[in-house]
Amino acid sequence: MFHTRLSFGAAALLACFAITVFDGTAFGETASAPYNRIIRWEQQNPLPASNHLTGAWVLSDGSAVAVGLFGTIVRSAAGDTAWQPQPRVTENHLRAVAFIDERAGVCVGDAGTILRTADGGLSWTNVPGPTRRDLRAVRFFGLKVGAAVGSGGAVLRTEDGGATWREQPSGTSQDLFGVAFASERAVVAVGDAGKVLRSFDGGLTWSAGSSGVSHPLFSVAFADAKTGAAVGDRGTILRTENGGESWTPQNSNFWYPLRAVTFAGPARGFIVGARGIFFRTTDGGRTWSTGPSGVKKELNGIAFAGEKKGVVVGANGTVLATLDGAVTWKTRTRGKESHLAAVHFVESQTGWAAGDEGTVLRTTDGGALWTPLATESNASFRGIWFSDPRTGTVVGFGGIIRRTLNGGDTWFQQSAGTGAQFMGVRFVDALTGATVDVEGTIHTTMSAGDTWVARSSGKSLPLLAVGFFDASTGTAVGGSGTILRTVSGGNDWVDQSGSGTTDLYGVAFISKRSALAVGDAGTILRTEDGGGTWSPVDAGTAEHLRGVDFDHETGIAVGFNGTALVTTDEGRTWSPTFSGTTQHLLAVAIAGDSVYAVGYNGTILRGVILPGSGVSR
Repeated sequence: MFHTRLSFGAAALLACFAITVFDGTAFGETASAPYNRIIRWEQQNPLPASNHLTGAWVLSDGSAVAVGLFGTIVRSAAGDTAWQPQPRVTENHLRAVAFIDERAGVCVGDAGTILRTADGGLSWTNVPGPTRRDLRAVRFFGLKVGAAVGSGGAVLRTEDGGATWREQPSGTSQDLFGVAFASERAVVAVGDAGKVLRSFDGGLTWSAGSSGVSHPLFSVAFADAKTGAAVGDRGTILRTENGGESWTPQNSNFWYPLRAVTFAGPARGFIVGARGIFFRTTDGGRTWSTGPSGVKKELNGIAFAGEKKGVVVGANGTVLATLDGAVTWKTRTRGKESHLAAVHFVESQTGWAAGDEGTVLRTTDGGALWTPLATESNASFRGIWFSDPRTGTVVGFGGIIRRTLNGGDTWFQQSAGTGAQFMGVRFVDALTGATVDVEGTIHTTMSAGDTWVARSSGKSLPLLAVGFFDASTGTAVGGSGTILRTVSGGNDWVDQSGSGTTDLYGVAFISKRSALAVGDAGTILRTEDGGGTWSPVDAGTAEHLRGVDFDHETGIAVGFNGTALVTTDEGRTWSPTFSGTTQHLLAVAIAGDSVYAVGYNGTILRGVILPGSGVSR
């Protein structure tokens, strides 16, 4: 029996992989959109996160906690190298975390978010705060007194271990990014435009200091009551020997931002920043030398417990750990991190994802485990389709076509006689299928891919996605609003392009005569007359959309910056769901009561359609 749901979005165009990194000052928007609650999304790959991580803390027992964008909290237990995502308590970005003892800790974030834990980071609760300004740093001295700082000169103080907070006058409207206690009463905060604030009464009152620089300072730390360091933009390292009264610049020979500094004793200190940079000192910050971190990603936070156990966190869920005082670092990120551009499921538990560097991943348990498959290729795959759990085809750049007859355990090469970049593939059964390329050609097969026939679209514009409703009826979409339709199984194609010029990247069928297409700048087009006319639908977003799938009355569209839209009325209206990621999502597939979205940096999300949401499956 023919599979009646054969379409979801294809992949990104040739050069759309431009990574956005946390800039240390104002990355992204606070997650405050009016999301609906039809779908609950969870991260499946990579683990523990693909979101940027912004702060970390290591407890003396060796357990550790890190926080990041969209309310991300991840944790590793003492003696466990595996980090696990924790239940999300907020949708706001979290920026920093600090612990008072082995169990009590606080993290802070955008829109005045304050979370508190009493069980070592296993669970967190919201704490009412006195401000809606973004909070960027938090630190404690002893068991009771703590300070948090943030945008617009925000300074908060607690005297009860973070249970309650009061806002203190700071005397500045400059954004503050870092805070540290030199002693019980001496506190220093740093921020934009080289701002330094000092307190001599434990954070109750503040006065302006001088850093001698005019660019942002992102972090400050003290080795003892007198000796400390601050770091910031343009490779800035400053050192103080008088508790922050004056600062002396240190030579880093590095021009890019330094994000975080910490001390692990009176002599040993560490700095991390852009491009995976890592500095260390063994003389209290008089001199600094670079060491290998093993990564090139932005590193945003560093924490130590004692002189040996340390953690570094950064862009795209990066977690590094050391047990030897930073002599060596080991990654704690699990799973493939290549960009993923296509996903397909043949049943609720069995599916595949494909992308860059010859990557094909397979799951047989609904995504609890994604296993890399050996494709013997380094190609950038852009489409994957299985007609049954054993028979599938993957296509990509350089005219690559590979086919499997055993679920992906082994693959063999096929050829369509072209070196063009294939951007999508669909099969209507084990024998009959089609793929499209960026030169505007549709290639069809009726022999399981043994031979392919090139079908001209009559256009030289890129074709970026193809879908079929049944063995006869299909649609291809592409550059500059290109829409093509076939009712002959792909032998002949009719141009249905309208006056639109927006690139279209995904297509999905609702019925034989109704379909959806998605593309750049939040474009969603809908037809009810077999493609005779395509009407724009308000997506409620200007984000680029890359993939779409539809099943029964429910449709999902995904795109840049974690955009995930849902419709329950056959595409007439759409509303945002909270995907929990900032990664670009490039393809989506509905499988039973679950939805799978894939994208940049190996991101795989599983969305569960919630009971009571009113969605009929």
